[in-house]
Amino acid sequence: MVKLMMLGFDGCSPEQVYKHADELPNLKRIMDAGGWGVNKSVVPPITPHAWTTIFSGKNPGTFGYWDFQYRSSYSYIEDQRATSMTCKEPRMHNILPPEGIKMGLVSVPLSSPPLYVSNGFCISDFMTATTKSNWIHPASMAQRVTDTCGDWIFDASTVDENFRKMEKGKLINRIKDMDVQRFKLFKEIHSEYDFLAMDCMGTDRMGHLFWSEFDPQHVRFRENSPFKDAYTDHLKFLDKNVGELFDKTGGPDKVNVVVLSDHNVQRLDGRININEWLISKGYMVLKEGAEKPTIQTSLAKLPIDWAKTTAWGTGYQGQIYLNVKGREKFGIVDPKDADSTLDQIVKELYQVPDNKGNAIKGSKITMRKDVYSGKYAHLAPDAFLFIGNGNWAINERVGYDSLYSYDTLLGQDDGIHGDDCTFMVAGPNVPRLGEITKESSLLDVAPTFLDILGVPIPSDFEGKSLIQK
Repeated sequence: MVKLMMLGFDGCSPEQVYKHADELPNLKRIMDAGGWGVNKSVVPPITPHAWTTIFSGKNPGTFGYWDFQYRSSYSYIEDQRATSMTCKEPRMHNILPPEGIKMGLVSVPLSSPPLYVSNGFCISDFMTATTKSNWIHPASMAQRVTDTCGDWIFDASTVDENFRKMEKGKLINRIKDMDVQRFKLFKEIHSEYDFLAMDCMGTDRMGHLFWSEFDPQHVRFRENSPFKDAYTDHLKFLDKNVGELFDKTGGPDKVNVVVLSDHNVQRLDGRININEWLISKGYMVLKEGAEKPTIQTSLAKLPIDWAKTTAWGTGYQGQIYLNVKGREKFGIVDPKDADSTLDQIVKELYQVPDNKGNAIKGSKITMRKDVYSGKYAHLAPDAFLFIGNGNWAINERVGYDSLYSYDTLLGQDDGIHGDDCTFMVAGPNVPRLGEITKESSLLDVAPTFLDILGVPIPSDFEGKSLIQK
């Protein structure tokens, strides 16, 4: 009998779950039997390093990536891509099998290519295209998975169509088909494993594509949208599947269960084209004679004069690098002036109004040194900018006739990641905690897993178990 099940609802927004808790009886059962609260995500709140933090118990500075793309040296471009093999720190699949715990990982990021689990199996994550590629380890498990679930669905996108460009009715059905597979598999195999962990990507995709359908404050909100209940309906769909899984396993009376997200998705108000702004302020300089592009151009293809450039921005959540003398190849910022230079850039960014000329309130800056430590921390962005309570995204491309944009080349996006994470826990090894009001973060999840399973918590874990009162 499984001792612990982790039900990951990727990008699931706690404000929506707890607001609708009375309509989600099976999730409410977990809340009432154990504990619930809001964990803080990583900085910035993005999938790859969020899930690695969850499963390693360590901050991104120890394993060296802070987005899908990262730099492994003091390069000007984040030219490396995070995969399941990038992190060298021990994670759950390294820690638990030696303790005799048989485990299964079901599409939990980062697990592409699939991780080797010495006493169990791993199905790779949403970065996998199809089951024609390397998608499961051991390969002998593939037939059982397909017999139970059909051809595995890794993401809402298909080989031919990005989910952001999909007709919304079709997208909803695709998301349901994807998420239900995880529950089908758990119902089939739960009695054979000690620790099973899944990630349902549907809650993330619903947030990105359907937030405008129900939020009156959204710039795209329309009255009486046929999809106004789509997000809540998907929560109810997941709750129904949780109930069916509990019918098989006995629920939190018999099995320890953790429900969590790696970040939330919240309203997207707009994007500031950060490198357009840096060029306009003279912090980024193009090569002499080069004209600013008139079509959307990536940072890697910009004719930047690095010997005259002070700073550049990357990512979609505001990652700012300084061009520091003695650090970057053509650095011009004196190290002793780095903090004051960064402060000046941030101060000016705070003054940027929205696209209608109104002040943007609630912006904040997080310095790398305040949240990252470890072997790779020095390579991370110098600062992370969260504009307008995090409701404004960053666009790193240049080639707009404005400092503002909304959608990207990928297609429509109505939501942006935020740092509030859903967290619920209950089971035979979990006391009745009620609302967990103490400050907690994703660093506390791995210690909680081990505490529930009765496995010693490594001394280098950075968080603490959340089931200890």
